[in-house]
Amino acid sequence: MTGFRRTPFLLVVAVTLGLAAAAWAEGIFPVNDAGSGNWVFDQPSVEANGSVLHVAFVGDNAAGAAGSPNTRLYYAAVNGAADFTNKVTTRSQVLVTAPVAIDNALFNHARHPQIAVRSATELAILFQAIPSDNAASGFKLFRALVTIDNNAVKTQQVKEVQNPVSGRMAGILVDPSFALVASDNSLRIAYTDNSTGLGNVHYARVGADNAFLVGSGILLSSLPSSQGIQPLPRLRLDGNNNSHVAWAANDTTTGTPSGGIYYAMVNAVPPIVADNLAIGATQVLFGGNRWGFPNVLLANASNQIWVLAADERSGSTGLAGSLGIALLNPYAVTRDGNPVNVNNAGANSLFFLNPPGGSVLSSDFDAYHPEAFIDGQFRMHVAGYGFRDALSPFHGTPGRFYAMSVGSTSASVGTASVFASMVSSPVAVGLGDIAFAMQIPGDYTRPAFVHLNSKAVHFWSGPDNALAGDAGARNLYVTSVLDSPDNAPTTQSGCSMVDDPRDGEAGRIPGAAVLLLPAALLALRRSARKAFAG
Repeated sequence: MTGFRRTPFLLVVAVTLGLAAAAWAEGIFPVNDAGSGNWVFDQPSVEANGSVLHVAFVGDNAAGAAGSPNTRLYYAAVNGAADFTNKVTTRSQVLVTAPVAIDNALFNHARHPQIAVRSATELAILFQAIPSDNAASGFKLFRALVTIDNNAVKTQQVKEVQNPVSGRMAGILVDPSFALVASDNSLRIAYTDNSTGLGNVHYARVGADNAFLVGSGILLSSLPSSQGIQPLPRLRLDGNNNSHVAWAANDTTTGTPSGGIYYAMVNAVPPIVADNLAIGATQVLFGGNRWGFPNVLLANASNQIWVLAADERSGSTGLAGSLGIALLNPYAVTRDGNPVNVNNAGANSLFFLNPPGGSVLSSDFDAYHPEAFIDGQFRMHVAGYGFRDALSPFHGTPGRFYAMSVGSTSASVGTASVFASMVSSPVAVGLGDIAFAMQIPGDYTRPAFVHLNSKAVHFWSGPDNALAGDAGARNLYVTSVLDSPDNAPTTQSGCSMVDDPRDGEAGRIPGAAVLLLPAALLALRRSARKAFAG
């Protein structure tokens, strides 16, 4: 494992790691097999079935470090019960199923897979790729089914998602998000069509076996203000099999565009195979921040919805940004296909379960390209991706991870914001130079992790040789970090509290100095700003 170079920037990281030495004993293992050239493996998606973590990712095992690698789709399985803290743990003990390249006869340039467990022996993967029979058509959506027998891939089947009558779908289709519905054997999907140069978000139902569209799709971003350059839609099913979709609506304006995060709800209408727009595009995180990388999470059994996103300021690549969160109650308002009238006091108070426009959390909660998960006690576990500069001395920031309680304001001394308080201290993901995540040039990666009791298992793409820069090979790594146990209390002493969080920190209240890790991470963030500024 490569150690830290003694640059002032990375010394901040070293100090941070020293303050939480117990969290850095975990081993780091490559999921992929080594390639034959400057390989690259990236863009993981993971879902657990018990302690088995099923992983989909993309890779090019020969020329991946090129500007536009021809990435294939891969599948592997990881043992979530492996003891990453034990120095004698080996890669063979971590891998349950060795990585397998999925048949790519129908496509090239696979990107952004999303995986779901269909059964104990079958996985469904939805991804974007360019059809091999017509590269000029641009990205389309593909569905892969992978069956497992005795921890080995038994069968694999790939089909392009198509209209059963007219065939190939029109448009440049990217960034799919989906959920499986066993009762009708379908996928409910959200995706972006970039064919106009500005992303439009769509919803569709797709047959899980035949990959055919079922019924008519629905344009969710029907309002011009709800379109964006990188919407990155996320879809979540509730207990009624209705779909909740959140996406970003940003433009290319320099500075801080005010497009915000939009939300829509789609009703499944039984017994007919049909979907109706229940709530049209409604802005749930307002302007003042350049919101991006949204998450949509099911809050509880009453089908309340959390929406979370990060401030992705123009020119801030690699820097963690403020988190915005909003708690919604979509079943409390009229669902007639129109947007919620947030200017109406009655509808507003019913729909938003926290103040209109959501809450902006204090800088202790900052994350880059965040991914979130809510556990059985409704605590939110948040991972922020890392970043590594392309040029020497390879400044960067490690990924970070923490758990927070949401839904109330902590009045005790501690790291807290309106509607959020820390449950576990933020920790960095990984150790040394390989912990500084990288991305395919011109593309993006989100964190992938699974919360298990007392730990979380994380995946990211990092350098095989830390001194090679962007030209060198990159692996998909896996490790674990400490996480709050499922029976942990929902408060923890910490750094500071913000009583009225906004863009800036005018409302900061000095807190206890007993917990130094968040402060060190903030120093890391400030050091990163200096590094990128000059």
